[in-house]
Amino acid sequence: MRDVNKKEAEVQRTISLNKNDKELQYKIYAIGTKYFLEEREGILHPTSIQMLKEKYGKEIAEDVTHCIGFISEPNHTDYKSIVDNKYNMYKKLTHKPVEGDWTNIEIFLRHIFKEQYTMGLEYFWNLYHHPKQSLPFIGVVSEKKGTGKSTFLTFIRMMFQKNVSTVSEHDFKSNFNSGFVNSLVATSDEHAEGKSRTIIAQRLKMYITEKEIRVEAKGRDAYTSLAYFKLVFAGNDESGLTFIEEENTRYWIIKVDKLELVVFDMEAKLEKEVPHFLYYLINVFEARPSRGRLYFKPSEFQTEASKLIQENSISTLHKEIKYHVKTIFEERTELELYFSPDDLENSLSNKNFTKRYIREVLKNEMKMTPCNNIRYKLFSIGEIIGVSKNGRPYMFERENYVID
Repeated sequence: MRDVNKKEAEVQRTISLNKNDKELQYKIYAIGTKYFLEEREGILHPTSIQMLKEKYGKEIAEDVTHCIGFISEPNHTDYKSIVDNKYNMYKKLTHKPVEGDWTNIEIFLRHIFKEQYTMGLEYFWNLYHHPKQSLPFIGVVSEKKGTGKSTFLTFIRMMFQKNVSTVSEHDFKSNFNSGFVNSLVATSDEHAEGKSRTIIAQRLKMYITEKEIRVEAKGRDAYTSLAYFKLVFAGNDESGLTFIEEENTRYWIIKVDKLELVVFDMEAKLEKEVPHFLYYLINVFEARPSRGRLYFKPSEFQTEASKLIQENSISTLHKEIKYHVKTIFEERTELELYFSPDDLENSLSNKNFTKRYIREVLKNEMKMTPCNNIRYKLFSIGEIIGVSKNGRPYMFERENYVID
């Protein structure tokens, strides 16, 4: 073996060494107390020191790179495989940005983002330049075929290669998440959540904004790591791709139309232009300053498509309460109305809702808290004079239900 600096040898170990006339095919890492063979960057297979010695001899210990743990450190301009003495699960991009034509990419992105095209460029600019920046969930939806939904996910994979993972609703119901938390983007095609919408919604909401996540994988010890992955889903259900709460501060839903011109080799053309598009993002494009926690202002990604999903995300009881309150406001001039769960149980047209369930919806879904013990007037639909009573009702403000 050539005489090289030992520290440099640990990091830049060649994958083809001779040990007792046996070829060492993979880099060997000791991470924490466990040993791994690296198939390629970010892909590790567990092994043991006993097995390594049996195959390569006792001298194998000098060819082991020791790390104290794992990390996911995305970087496209100054990539390092070992960061702070931890093994980097993020993979280095192989693209070589070069100036050139990217007309097909431009046409395709204008088709996806329409009037929000500049925002779309800012999204990709952030993915490359600021991969740690939190960004909104993107959902591309359409009931039609031939819209480019799946091609959009493929294009993201072309750009960021092995740092893009594929997930389904099952991944958000399992504790094992190492398959996607170390990614830059987690994508889901033909996404559907079914009866698990509310459960998955809580996981998604956390993943979009939380930085520190507990990473769990089969056969490895769980560890806590900073995670920077973004979520991009595509689906056919325009009204139920996912669950969006009434106050949307995380979800950018884009309804896409059918492609006007079908190019049979579109994906090949897009892939060929990726180095040129990256060059444009690096050297030409000027993004606007950040406007919010997810780079954009929430108002910038409030689309009609997201409003449809929001409307379909609320429960039947929530809808009935909104209708009941809105109707009374339209009949009257009061700025506030007051209702306790008991009041609503007695006055709603649907008598199948219990007081307990009404309280849960008011608290957990509508994010309301009861007033202190007060005297208030209770109005019903069509009632001219309200009944005065004492209690701890919930206050509903006129401006949230009607536009005068």
